[in-house]
Amino acid sequence: MNVRDRADLYREVRRVLKPRGRFATYDVVRRDGELIYPTPWGSDAAVSTVLRPDETRAALEEAGFTITSWTIDTPAALAWVKSTAAAASANQSPPRGMRILRTALGENFREILANLGKNYVEGRADVLAVTAELR
Repeated sequence: MNVRDRADLYREVRRVLKPRGRFATYDVVRRDGELIYPTPWGSDAAVSTVLRPDETRAALEEAGFTITSWTIDTPAALAWVKSTAAAASANQSPPRGMRILRTALGENFREILANLGKNYVEGRADVLAVTAELR
C-alpha cells in the first residue's frame, strides 16, 4: 500500500520468479469514500497508495500474470482487527505475532487499529487475497 507504481513492483516480482512461478499477495484495496488515517501502512494519504480491485488486477495482468485465485477476505481481516482490539482494550497480550507490529506502530496503536476496522466496516476498504501465475 506504499508502492505508487504497483505495475512496476509486479514486473519486478515477475522478473525474479522461476518459470511457472506463483505470486501471492494479501493487500488492502480501496472501496468507497476516503480512507481514515492513520493506518498500519501510513499516517496519512500522502504516504498511502491503496488501489481499487480493478486497478490491482490490471497491474498484475500488465506485468504478465494470470490470476488464479481472487478472494475478498475482509470478514477474516475484520475478525482479526476485532480480536486484536479486544485484547488491547483488556490490556492483555496481543495475539501471537502482533507484538512486533504493536511496537512498530507505537503509542497510537489503538487508534490505528480502530481506523483499520472502521475502514472495513464503513466500506472504505477491503482485503484482497490474490494468487497469480506467470503466463
